Amino acid sequence: MRLLPPVTTPQSAVPILTPLSDAQLAKNAPLPLTSQTPYTQLNDKAINDSDQPDTSTRTRYPTVTDAPLSKPQSDALAVELNALYTSVMDSLGSKDARYIQRVYATVVYSEIIARGLLAAVGRMPSKRSLVATWLLGTSLLSFSKILNNMELGHNVMHGQYDWMQHPHLNSQKFDWDIVCPAPLWQHSHNYLHHTFTNIVGRDHDVGYHLIRVTDEQPWTLEDRYNMFSTAVLAFGFEWAVAFHDIQISADEYADSPDLHKIMQQKSRALFAKIGRQIGKDYIALPSVVEMTLGHRSAFSTLSGNMTANTVRNLWTWAVIFAAISLSKRISILISMPMKVKAIGTYAKSLALAISKAANGFTF
Repeated sequence: MRLLPPVTTPQSAVPILTPLSDAQLAKNAPLPLTSQTPYTQLNDKAINDSDQPDTSTRTRYPTVTDAPLSKPQSDALAVELNALYTSVMDSLGSKDARYIQRVYATVVYSEIIARGLLAAVGRMPSKRSLVATWLLGTSLLSFSKILNNMELGHNVMHGQYDWMQHPHLNSQKFDWDIVCPAPLWQHSHNYLHHTFTNIVGRDHDVGYHLIRVTDEQPWTLEDRYNMFSTAVLAFGFEWAVAFHDIQISADEYADSPDLHKIMQQKSRALFAKIGRQIGKDYIALPSVVEMTLGHRSAFSTLSGNMTANTVRNLWTWAVIFAAISLSKRISILISMPMKVKAIGTYAKSLALAISKAANGFTF
């Protein structure tokens, strides 16, 4: 999306928060903090051939309640944040409004054209034109669904364009083209994820309760199937997003007397949205096409819808998880040069072995 004008950052009145030692944590923290050994250190200890004790220092960072900020420092931070907010709001205008309206128009018109192409597949005179039209229609529908999900739905439902006071493109009324209702995603993502970002145990977007993505998550036997679980999550990502808030709410409101009422409301909203999405993509549209253009067009519409939904799931999963995983792996490699060297040596040995095998050598 269009970048906002650059904001000049003044010299901060708040000092940079440095990692706290255990003694400082014990002094500042209102609650005792139990130390946990990261999984990577457990692995290091397991493969350490020498019996030397592990002298590495574990880094622990302050949370909001543990940050050693005085009231003047907190007030200074509030002034800076309010100034940043004001500058961003002042920079918004007609260009931003035109941008999101163009995105919305692109989503709508690309979907209309794509569904027209998929419906016309059954009337193509040759197999080559049939395949080409189906691929074009499915690709365009995948593009429309991805844009609807990642650029339109995500940003509008975040409240990013509420300042426009648009009757439809606002966080209270807009709903995206996946099986998860907007209010459920807004609770799990806007509130929990962005309030407790990447805090294991509070940010439920970390692994979606399905896969282990950080050494801060305790290792369990089920993590042996992490690759399989990741594949399931990727191909059915919209379904994971849909049931994500149901699982969170069952734990969050476990002790609330309104648990049954809350879960009933959320479940009704979820299954109603699932019914609408399945009915639209897999029943209503193929049925209408079949009645007007025949079985071949109905099948091409159904298969195109299924493929586009799967492509959208894979795309959104890749953007959300693969980028996070890549940055995590890069940071690990940078922080462990000896392990990088060992990996490089192993890779060279493996390449040499493959080369010998290809040339008929035996081992």
